Amino acid sequence: QQVTADMYIAEVFYIASILAVMLGVTAVILIDAGLVQPKNVIDTIVQKLLCAFIGGTAFMIVGYGIWNWQFYEAAGTAQPLTTAIKDWWIGGAYFRAYGPQIDPDAVPQADLQQLFAAFFFTFGGLIACFLHGAGVERMQPQASVPMAAIGSGLILPIVSYLSWGSGSFLTNAGLHDFVGAFSPYLLVGISSLILAWRLGPRTKPGPPGNFTLVGL
Repeated sequence: QQVTADMYIAEVFYIASILAVMLGVTAVILIDAGLVQPKNVIDTIVQKLLCAFIGGTAFMIVGYGIWNWQFYEAAGTAQPLTTAIKDWWIGGAYFRAYGPQIDPDAVPQADLQQLFAAFFFTFGGLIACFLHGAGVERMQPQASVPMAAIGSGLILPIVSYLSWGSGSFLTNAGLHDFVGAFSPYLLVGISSLILAWRLGPRTKPGPPGNFTLVGL
């Protein structure tokens, strides 16, 4: 089962998806670095990289377990949420072993599950970059770091469970977020509106400070 053509195709697809999201993170960093004042370029790049790493890591601590919660519910596992987090956090049993070494009867497609976790790690980083960009040049790093951790590590997996999964009450009512529009874009859009309301406009709005970075 682990070496079928379908499995290889699925794994290649997720590897390509991981690379695509990493390119997305790079693009967001370059765009925002090109739109800020020249004196803030380095700060913006460093903060975005830090937020991306913190957001992805936060997702791997509890977020992936929340995502897998639905499958534990479907299987009738006792205490499905806590068991899923225990099994699928970054130090959990199913990350301490290579996928092919895990019993496929216990965890079907374990290697694909691990690869999908890597995709979610990069995806959490992308969400954190978007959230940072919503408050760029107006928000202190002390606020952007916990916002990245909470947004990517808690809110993203909960919204994904509700709208992108297969076991939530919204899914059972007929909602399915096929392309991930709800989990990233509703989260980022609503957060951006709140930040714009609370932070106000930039103190020194003006043209892009670095057209070269925007062009990249």
